[in-house]
Amino acid sequence: MFEVGTIIHIAWIGKQPFAKARSRPFLLETADMTPETFREQIVQLTAQIGSRPLDAELDRWLNAEHGAQSATYAQLRASCQAGVAEGWLANREGGGLKYGRIFKAAADLQDFSVDVVDMKDIAGPHHVHPEGEIDLIMPIDEGA
Repeated sequence: MFEVGTIIHIAWIGKQPFAKARSRPFLLETADMTPETFREQIVQLTAQIGSRPLDAELDRWLNAEHGAQSATYAQLRASCQAGVAEGWLANREGGGLKYGRIFKAAADLQDFSVDVVDMKDIAGPHHVHPEGEIDLIMPIDEGA
């Protein structure tokens, strides 16, 4: 499954303006994780992000509300671990990375697309997303 030094990276890419976001409680269940239930988790998170610009204020808010000590983080981490283990997340390999775009940009995701990357002892390839990127980095161990 996961090895020492592995990092799971979720990137929400290509944010576009959209109508006012819905707000509802974040799901806490991870049993029977499927791509559909993972999508619902991401839908709930992106709805909370709303039409905020991708800037330092959003960074502070995300870390305060959904950082490493939050239920959101714990749930997304468990979901990613289950998805990678079951083969429906990060199901491609190349250059020492396991990766995959689980969701293309869509209205229910507030026009974000979602990539998941599993990497071990490697820096990801340098790249740019012209409309910005939000990363949720989940170290599997403290040394990662």
